[in-house]
Amino acid sequence: MKKILSILVVLLVLVGCGASKDKGDTGQLEKIVLGGTSLPHADFLRQLKAPLEALGYELEVIEFDDYVAPNKSLENGELDANYFQHIPYLTNFNDEHGTDLVPLIKVHYEPIAIYSGSKESLDAVEADDVVVVPDDATNLPRALKLLEELGWITLNDNRDTATLNDIVTYHVAIEIRLVSAENTPKLLESAAYGVVNANWALTGNITDRGLQAETIDDATIANIVNVIAVRNGEESSDKSLAILEALKDEAVLKYIKETYAPAVISVLD
Repeated sequence: MKKILSILVVLLVLVGCGASKDKGDTGQLEKIVLGGTSLPHADFLRQLKAPLEALGYELEVIEFDDYVAPNKSLENGELDANYFQHIPYLTNFNDEHGTDLVPLIKVHYEPIAIYSGSKESLDAVEADDVVVVPDDATNLPRALKLLEELGWITLNDNRDTATLNDIVTYHVAIEIRLVSAENTPKLLESAAYGVVNANWALTGNITDRGLQAETIDDATIANIVNVIAVRNGEESSDKSLAILEALKDEAVLKYIKETYAPAVISVLD
């Protein structure tokens, strides 16, 4: 009899151990790891906590302070998805680094703008003024087109891929200084003006110093809309589908639409 009882106890323990792997019975959630730059991306990602939890996932958000590490971390499997970039940047990154990352969903766009440094008015521009601009291949053309809109320079026909070599005429002899995008707000104090992406303007708390944004049309929006990206082939994975479902949550939609407008403009339905 004792032997039978001992066998029953062992069986119960084994059954209990098996049940502990069932998240539905124990309440343990599978982890989903998302990465993004701090504002607005990581902040938006944190809003997915409750809807993802309802879908059986525990959310972890990792913040990055540059445009390279989030894609490397996604490629090597440290992240399940990332959110910080537009499609032209993603395409260029894949080409340069041999990665294979793809857009999962379009979320929002951020007009790039020129901000005051030592000068508070665009009318005050003069020769030798330093203007810091992002140096990457997708944001530099946007910055130069904005400077052309201001009448400070004229570009040749290569506007969509423009570099400093594509400036035909300087109508004001400004010094355009190339810096990494994340450093543009930090270097405003040593420049007359700076062209800054909205996310770095939010992070740097300089949005009240904005002077003029780029012209936005449908073609521009399609080119600059920020996406959540995943590894190629994982667009329909359980985790990717959970992200898409969580983004339908009404509270999430409202937060993304309203919190940082007009610096951040949602394209979600």
